[in-house]
Amino acid sequence: MPHPIYEFGDRLTEEYAALHPVTATFYGVSGFEGQLDDYGPDGVERSAASLRAWLSEIEAMPATTDYWEALAVRVIAERLEHELAANEAGEPYSELNSLASPPQDLGMVFEVMDKEGVPSWEKIIARLEGVDEALAAYAATLEEGRSKGSVSAQRQVAAVVKQSKEHAEGQTGLTRLSAAFEDAGSPGGTAAAGALGRAIATARAGFGELSSYLNHSYMADATASDPVGRDRYLAAAGRFLGMELDAREVYDWGWEEVTRLRQEMTVAAGQIKEGATIAEAVALLDADPDRASRDRDHFIETMTEFQLKALADLDGTAFRIPKEAREITVNISPPGTALGAQYISPSEDFSRPGSVWYGLDADEHQIPIYSQVSTNYHEGFPGHHLQVVYQLANASKLARFHRTFVWYSGSGEGWALYAERLMNELGYFDLPEYVLNTHAESMLRACRVVIDIGSHMGYTIPDQQPFHPGEPWTFETASEMLMSYALQMKSYADSEVTRYLGWPGQAIAYKVGERQLLDMRETLQARDGDAFDLIEFHDKVLTPGAIGLGHLRDLVLG
Repeated sequence: MPHPIYEFGDRLTEEYAALHPVTATFYGVSGFEGQLDDYGPDGVERSAASLRAWLSEIEAMPATTDYWEALAVRVIAERLEHELAANEAGEPYSELNSLASPPQDLGMVFEVMDKEGVPSWEKIIARLEGVDEALAAYAATLEEGRSKGSVSAQRQVAAVVKQSKEHAEGQTGLTRLSAAFEDAGSPGGTAAAGALGRAIATARAGFGELSSYLNHSYMADATASDPVGRDRYLAAAGRFLGMELDAREVYDWGWEEVTRLRQEMTVAAGQIKEGATIAEAVALLDADPDRASRDRDHFIETMTEFQLKALADLDGTAFRIPKEAREITVNISPPGTALGAQYISPSEDFSRPGSVWYGLDADEHQIPIYSQVSTNYHEGFPGHHLQVVYQLANASKLARFHRTFVWYSGSGEGWALYAERLMNELGYFDLPEYVLNTHAESMLRACRVVIDIGSHMGYTIPDQQPFHPGEPWTFETASEMLMSYALQMKSYADSEVTRYLGWPGQAIAYKVGERQLLDMRETLQARDGDAFDLIEFHDKVLTPGAIGLGHLRDLVLG
């Protein structure tokens, strides 16, 4: 008889999706597309009560020694415990940042909704009609936090004010819905077109109200200081990693990585042009039109070709690739979204394929191809796309809630960064500029470690470093480091640092996760010798799905 965790996981998926329908859409759980979360104080409390009730159910379940049953119990319980801990710490009452808070979700969710046929557009319209009320409820939650002295930082407020104002007044994904409706054949005709136009106007007005509230009311009490402090930082990092963080040790190790990668980048620059510095090599590459896309469409075509080639080449040589992973799309994110790239998972039934989204600066059209190759493998295959499909496709072993709603940045982003390094090991960076790019991307993640930990924990830059030795971290210093060391344009560097300051503990997950995976691989190679099998190692890492790094280490090395 199956353990009750599986029936519970099925039911929990539906109940959780009903509470968080926008999240459900992003994670590909269908049936809730016309609905919106209750972002108000009552919704926050209802979520907390549900989490407590679900955890009580798990505690009452019988013990098991079966591998998959025990995995399901531990993963689901830990996922719910992490969310409840954040809730009880009051995090929802100041959940406002430049990248991962409700305004960004509501601005992006329509991009990933189905747009074929009348029923799909009815759901889009219904969801649009509620955006203004959802944002007003969200503002009420922020206001309650504000009344208790729990507020976000001015820098994060300013970012969301700008994003919301763009949704209200500019050309963003909301305004593009009218063209998407026409492209779909105007399902529902004139009546639907009118309803859509009114719903878009309502949603835009809601963003305008949020922007005004944040700018003219909430901002007055927003904190001038960005760091969240030791206790809050360590708690957040632990939730993202799924393991306890030794902040001082990882900070010092991060600087070792910065030094190592600086040397690797210098070597790669010399291979591009003999004797060239990193800056000289980058200037040469960026000025070469033959190394850039003709336009954005050409950029998307090129990134898609990289994906499809890797998928065709690597099945049975480095991975066992599920058939569901063979379809993937690459896209440009709508205006009004944060800069950078992201992956959005397939729908649960794979009717919607996994997708990579590039958030570009407004003036980016002729994009240097070399600068995005490593990111493409990170977000798509064999990075997030492979790991997410592994998880969704393993329906016979993993509980449904685990497959759909569980994610750890430590193992997830760690795998994707490991995938970048692996593609270099496998020979896919066959031009010196691609090698420079992958070292620069790893450098970006190493900089994240020292900036994120250093900023929030109050550590100074080491005296022996050539970069601002002995100085405390500031926004300007962190942005300068990303431009100088990680080859970021100023707009991207500023956006990155704003992200770290508003989403504490998440940015370190990439390098910390990669470090753990490489250590696991080296441990198995030393233990197994010639019997070590790379495909088997990747299976061990990916088959359990998204789990904390501590749990993953137990399973891979146990």
